[in-house]
Amino acid sequence: MADTAGDRTVIGRYERVEVTGTTGQQRVTAKIDTGSDRSTIDESVLSSIGETGTVGDVTTRSGSAAETREIVCVCVDLLDVSDEARVVEVDVSDRSAYTGEMLVGADLLSELELLVDVTDDRITD
Repeated sequence: MADTAGDRTVIGRYERVEVTGTTGQQRVTAKIDTGSDRSTIDESVLSSIGETGTVGDVTTRSGSAAETREIVCVCVDLLDVSDEARVVEVDVSDRSAYTGEMLVGADLLSELELLVDVTDDRITD
């Protein structure tokens, strides 16, 4: 659940979001990651909400490994934070090994002017 700090909204490390594609929508858990430039969606979630078509690709690096991922557009609504959905370019990855079917990166955090309380790791419903 979001709090406020001055004029800015404070969120936790995990938030519920609703993502919408071309054929459906789904509520998922998103990990909030200020160190990631771009938001990421799990490939199985994208498959269930409808592929929007690739708008590009990006190469990401983790340690010495590099991976090229496609970039698609989806609508994202941070349920406890924003009053409307935003169209966001996200990269697509298999997130099954991680907590959260989506990763919200600095792109969306800065647009919504959000602060993150990394000590709040509750997964909200």
